[in-house]
Amino acid sequence: MPVLDRLCAAFRQPLPFLDRLVDTSLRKQISLMENNTPFEMQVLELLREILTELRRPLPIIDSPSPITPEINDEMLTRQQVIAYLRISDSTYRRKVKDGTLRPMKMPGGNRFYKSDLNSAFMESINRGRI
Repeated sequence: MPVLDRLCAAFRQPLPFLDRLVDTSLRKQISLMENNTPFEMQVLELLREILTELRRPLPIIDSPSPITPEINDEMLTRQQVIAYLRISDSTYRRKVKDGTLRPMKMPGGNRFYKSDLNSAFMESINRGRI
C-alpha cells in the first residue's frame, strides 16, 4: 500500500492522541471558565469548535493520479528533435546547456516528449526555419 494511501487511511479515523488532547484541553477549559471575561469565553468557545472539527475524520478522497504525459505523447531522440526543430547539432547542444531544452537522461541517449518542445517549436516557426 503506497505511503499516501496509508496516511489517508490513518486520518479517516479519529486519532487517539487527538482524543486525549481534546479531553485534557476541555477539562482545563472547564476549570478556567469560572473567572473568564466574555472575550476569553468566546476564545474558549472557538477553541472548542476547532477541537471538535479536528476530531472529525477526513472525508474519503480518491488517491491523486500521478502526473504523466499524455498517452499519445511521442518520445523523440536527439536526432529527431534536431530534425523536428530544424536546428543544427551545435544549436541543440547550446539549447540543452542553457536550459531551453530539458532532456530526460535515459540509457541510450537523451529523450524528449514532443509536447515539451512547444516553445522551441514556436521559436523555430518565428525564425522561419519551419
